Amino acid sequence: GETINLSEKEFRESRITIKDNKFNLISKENLKRIKAEREVYKKKIASISEKKYQDIKFNFPTKGIISSEYGVKRYINGSPRNPHLGLDIAAETGTSVVAPENGKVIFVGEFFYRGNLIIIDHGNGIISTYSHLDETFVFEGDNILKNSKIGTVGSSGRVTGPHLHFEIILIGTKVNPMLFL
Repeated sequence: GETINLSEKEFRESRITIKDNKFNLISKENLKRIKAEREVYKKKIASISEKKYQDIKFNFPTKGIISSEYGVKRYINGSPRNPHLGLDIAAETGTSVVAPENGKVIFVGEFFYRGNLIIIDHGNGIISTYSHLDETFVFEGDNILKNSKIGTVGSSGRVTGPHLHFEIILIGTKVNPMLFL
């Protein structure tokens, strides 16, 4: 019986230049790879575990400067792209990345755009992702505790510099990670 009123929000713009032609002139082989990775990613973030791991109040996964917030309108090499649906935290390569809450690792791998990637299921439909890592220290199936070191900040995948791209997915929908931090 309750009504929720949603209001529009204006997000800032971000204009990025990517010089690496691997990411500008994408080969047929890499297009196939990207398509397959999207399917894997969609399946992983759609999983809804019934187990409750967390307290809802997450810790920041790394120390650094927020370089791009959720919702930013993205332009890459002058072309409009999808909005930025995560939180970028810029830090030096090798900076520790920790689990912001208890959970189970449901994916560890390397994707074309996301680079080295970890996905953690925190239960109750809450999933977190960690992209562009330099190193990963966990394996699929690992149960992890809040503040456990899972990897390090890097610049793998399509990036302009070292940072962690951190996402929160709530029941299959990417939401602003700041709601949990």
